[in-house]
Amino acid sequence: MSPGMQTFMGVSMALLAALLLIPAGSEFYQDWRFALHAHSTQGAILSKQITKSSGRRSVPHYQARYRFAIDGSQWGGEDELAQSAWDQLTQGGSAEILYLPDDPASNRLAGSRAWYGKGLAVLLGVPLLILGVAVARQSRRRTAAEGRAV
Repeated sequence: MSPGMQTFMGVSMALLAALLLIPAGSEFYQDWRFALHAHSTQGAILSKQITKSSGRRSVPHYQARYRFAIDGSQWGGEDELAQSAWDQLTQGGSAEILYLPDDPASNRLAGSRAWYGKGLAVLLGVPLLILGVAVARQSRRRTAAEGRAV
């Protein structure tokens, strides 16, 4: 394989890894922010639903819509939870809501979160990033060695 093609493949793998890791990193950051700064209140569950992802391997997504009030202002949201947490919710019932006090529009249901999406992104993205960087570096070394040999 030519050094140019090898560099292209390495950079492509690294870019694909970034497309997987950046959204997962953003979700991990949000989890961290909520763990450190979130306040808790009670809210109402407006609806629950299970949606299926499209494709051959249809994965269920357990979602709930909710509403809550902070200092007289109404807020709401929709969240995806792990099935065990979703099963404990009842439509029309109350639930614990977590929100960021400096931005109540940033809110979520308390409970176990669906982790498989960001976990899979990390499991695929990290090795792909390492492989892509290694392939690109090897190509640069090979190009430099060929340049010295000429």
